[in-house]
Amino acid sequence: MQVGAEEGVVKSSKWLGALAVLGLGCLFALSFLTPKAIALPEVAKRAAVKENTHLLDVALRSYAEEHGNLYPRYTTGKEFRALLRPYLFTGPSWPVNLYTSRPFRMKRSTGNFTYATYDNLTSFRLIGWGRHGHRLLTARD
Repeated sequence: MQVGAEEGVVKSSKWLGALAVLGLGCLFALSFLTPKAIALPEVAKRAAVKENTHLLDVALRSYAEEHGNLYPRYTTGKEFRALLRPYLFTGPSWPVNLYTSRPFRMKRSTGNFTYATYDNLTSFRLIGWGRHGHRLLTARD
């Protein structure tokens, strides 16, 4: 009986060794995949800022086309959103900042935009901001 018991111990230790090697192999593989998996959300957030900035650019140009080629003056966020909402292709909702899950707003901070008009409202500059003060998209007229 002891011989069979020893064989069982040897067999189970072989399985444990194989599982340990397999587990280490998985951890090794994950160590290469993890940086890419972490980077994907950042890429998606940057793409959303660019898309939001582009939507706002199109809305501003559409607004100006119907108002004698004059761009809207920025007063408050609520008024600005009310002016441009009919020109957005997002339906009744305002674009969202994916970094904060709040509305895309006029603020020089990650995931938001800055907007300024020049020459008596006949030209503008719009910038979508990424992390660390990087300009992701600049639109101007």
